[in-house]
Amino acid sequence: MPACAVCGREATILKATEGGAVCLACGEPALAVVLAGIFRTLGVARPEILPSGWYLDVWDCRGTLKPGESLLGYGSTYDLPPGWRWAETGWFRFPCPPGVRPRYAAVRRALAEALDRAGGAINTSGWYPVPQDLMERLSRAVPGIEDLPELMEEKP
Repeated sequence: MPACAVCGREATILKATEGGAVCLACGEPALAVVLAGIFRTLGVARPEILPSGWYLDVWDCRGTLKPGESLLGYGSTYDLPPGWRWAETGWFRFPCPPGVRPRYAAVRRALAEALDRAGGAINTSGWYPVPQDLMERLSRAVPGIEDLPELMEEKP
């Protein structure tokens, strides 16, 4: 049986949950498990993968802004806390808090810049980190968006 790269315990490593796949032994998200194993194999310290805690999931020429805790791919969305909705602008989809009127052009510019800085393109599927300075711009364009990761943790 394989061992988890984070906790080192032998386990059937991945289990699908509502929030993504996790290690059965320690509960770490699958992405962390896989990346920790790669870094351990390479003999390097684990870098901060998502400094802002957010990433852009590009799939089928659509980008979906997600908090790092979600770890869902293929452009998928998930149930948001009550009152929240998925808003769209151009090629991008993002979570929007209740009662907020987002500044769509600012969101579109920030997400396009995040994709560009990461060396990606809207027609190249993948997960692209959103830098902290761009997440701050997004927080001004969509007030309250920064609260989503904490709200997702509270979800039963």
